[in-house]
Amino acid sequence: MVNQDVINDHIIKPLMLTRIVFGDESRLDTLSREIILVNEVTKSGNINRIIESVTYGDTILLVEGEPQALILNSKSFQLRNITEPASEQILSGPREGFNESILVNLSQIHRRIRSNDLKIKYYTFGRRTNTKACICYIDSLVNKEILDELYRRLDKIDIDGVLDSNYIVEIIKDAKWSPFRTVGMTERPDNVVGNLLEGKVALLVDGSPVAITVPFLFIENFQSKEINIRTKRQRYPAAFLSWVEYKSRNSLKLLIFCTILAMHNMYTRRSASIIFVERCLISQLLSSEWRW
Repeated sequence: MVNQDVINDHIIKPLMLTRIVFGDESRLDTLSREIILVNEVTKSGNINRIIESVTYGDTILLVEGEPQALILNSKSFQLRNITEPASEQILSGPREGFNESILVNLSQIHRRIRSNDLKIKYYTFGRRTNTKACICYIDSLVNKEILDELYRRLDKIDIDGVLDSNYIVEIIKDAKWSPFRTVGMTERPDNVVGNLLEGKVALLVDGSPVAITVPFLFIENFQSKEINIRTKRQRYPAAFLSWVEYKSRNSLKLLIFCTILAMHNMYTRRSASIIFVERCLISQLLSSEWRW
């Protein structure tokens, strides 16, 4: 969780080998400006923030007589490499996907949207876990009413821990008993950027490679994963094929099931009662979720 080289070479060694002469300014300011060789130094007197920083891999420097402490960046995490998401593979387009680091995921979004119109607001969820999260949107395109509604729902979250973005989805989504999705979820940064350019809002959670996008339209169930990189002429066939795939997914399962059952009955002796039960089972499947 911590970088030992940073602590030994850029914090401890300068403090031991440098003769420190304090002037009129604060001793913490002198240490941070002249002695400590760390790229990110902040000063804080909030005990909760100090505890959170220590548990996140930072180093705390305390000086006798000072009411505040220095928070020194010494984080170092073993992260998964950036790879294409297995659940959202495409034939053409970027081969990058999110990983479990919120900073890496944000950098992929920043690399695609190089504008100060991209706004980011950080949140902390979980009384025990203190999980970092952030909201991303383009200020000139976002619907302010949807943004305010998202803030209102997020402010109501009060649980012990958030380990994945699904925790937040279950709390903020509309129509919790609906069989249809009401919140978008993706592991592809290009899809997130495409949604931001449409005026939507993205939510990233530290420790989860899945980004949340709202609002989610019903028609997005039939859109191709390559919808943001295809030309306008290519989008319509891709959307039609996605609709056919969505419609035929369960029908294909039923077709395979019936074929195997018919072949089994052909090569084995089946009693009339068992065949009757099998036909009732097929009828039940056709009249419920298998029928499209």
